[in-house]
Amino acid sequence: MSRPAQRHDNAFKLLLAHPTFARELLTGFLTPELAALFDFDTLIPYATETQDRDAAKKLSDLCWRVKVAGIELWVLVIFEFQADTDSHMLLRVLQSVLNHWRQVLHDKNASHVPPVLPIVLNHGTRRWTCAVSTRELLPAELPEPLWPYQVQFRYFLIDGVKYRFDELMASDNLFAQALALARAEDEALLARAATQLARLVHCRIAEGERNEVRHLLAQFAHLESWQEVPVEDWEWLLRSQDADQEEAKMLADVVRRMKNEGRMEGRMEGRMEGRMEGRMEGRMEGRREGEALIFMRQFARRFGDAALQRWRGRIEAADAETLLEWGERLLFAQRPEEVFEKSL
Repeated sequence: MSRPAQRHDNAFKLLLAHPTFARELLTGFLTPELAALFDFDTLIPYATETQDRDAAKKLSDLCWRVKVAGIELWVLVIFEFQADTDSHMLLRVLQSVLNHWRQVLHDKNASHVPPVLPIVLNHGTRRWTCAVSTRELLPAELPEPLWPYQVQFRYFLIDGVKYRFDELMASDNLFAQALALARAEDEALLARAATQLARLVHCRIAEGERNEVRHLLAQFAHLESWQEVPVEDWEWLLRSQDADQEEAKMLADVVRRMKNEGRMEGRMEGRMEGRMEGRMEGRMEGRREGEALIFMRQFARRFGDAALQRWRGRIEAADAETLLEWGERLLFAQRPEEVFEKSL
């Protein structure tokens, strides 16, 4: 997988590892009949990465477990940045499902495997043209009596490229708004998308969870689109709905200035410069504490409070960059030690 593709996949994986955005994806982009089946209070993340048998290409995926009519269903979301026509894509998704099943049978010595809803999320630059079912790969003239003996498999496609920017902006779905932010191609569209997303976070997310959600969105925006804008400034911009109009305008000006100049040294004049520099110092001083708090909440959600207490001292002593690295490992770790082991 190329570095740009991996960066884009990691951006979406980071966002969708949070239950709020996983729920927004499922309720906003699945069919109503499918979404209505889910008991979203039972969503449990399980992140992993599978690999083709020929080791030629890894599939970046994220697995959620959710109850459907009392049965545990695995929702396997596979991220694909490149949308080249690839007849092997369907087979790679099928192989991913089989790998998950093989792991269940091996690790749990089970006699049954969980049902799986495979979803492919295309967030590349071109519309999806690959086959979505095995029936499309088989001869159409195959005699009907033979069809029951063929492999019957299909995945649910979410083709993010087909949605226009204005169509995404018209939605009140948080994940759709995140897609709009990623698709913003100039500072005018960026200002619209960021303002709309800030408004939705303010209206839809409980006050006690807003900082965590804003931080995730800031990391997503930095990875997915305008990398020259630091995470701290994305996070600040996404607070604009909690600020007065003058301050919100200042924040938008900062982001546009950074985009145009391509560096952090862009300075503002007079009173605005003084206010901005003072707040930047405060944000930088509090960044590590904020990163640690958010990481500990995510760590406890994944492994429980007992594990958090064991590792709390190490987490509280880590710097911001280390916390970010651990946060990425947390998506894939099967046990707490795996989050930290490369740094031991």
